[in-house]
Amino acid sequence: MTKISWFILILLIILIMGTYISRNYNFPQPDHLKCKESLFEYIVFNKCTYRNNEDYTSGPA
Repeated sequence: MTKISWFILILLIILIMGTYISRNYNFPQPDHLKCKESLFEYIVFNKCTYRNNEDYTSGPA
């Protein structure tokens, strides 16, 4: 395997391990994942409609 292939493989392993750790150790969920809108809308338009049924108003997370 070439150097670039090894580099990509190492990056993928780090990504997989990070995803596994963050899901299994109950790290807090990022604010943009609590919204129905996309990350783009959350950042650019500062718009957030919460996914859960609690009494939240529409606004930034």
